[in-house]
Amino acid sequence: MTLVDISKLPETDPRRGYGAPTILVNGKDLFEAPIPKQRNLACRIYNGGLPSVAAIKRRLRTSIKAHA
Repeated sequence: MTLVDISKLPETDPRRGYGAPTILVNGKDLFEAPIPKQRNLACRIYNGGLPSVAAIKRRLRTSIKAHA
C-alpha cells in the first residue's frame, strides 16, 4: 500500500481528481468511480456511506484475481 499526498503531485496527474478517501488499484478506482474530469480536493461521498472493511477486502480480492 502506498499513501500519496495529492497536493505534491503534478497538476497533470490523474490521481489529483479523486476525493478522499479513494483506493486506486492499477490506476482504477476500487469502487468503479469514473476518472474525474477536474481536480477535486474535497471529501468523497460514497452511495450508502463509507464502504466497510469487509467490502474493501472483497473488492481488493476481486481486483487481485482479475489482474493475476
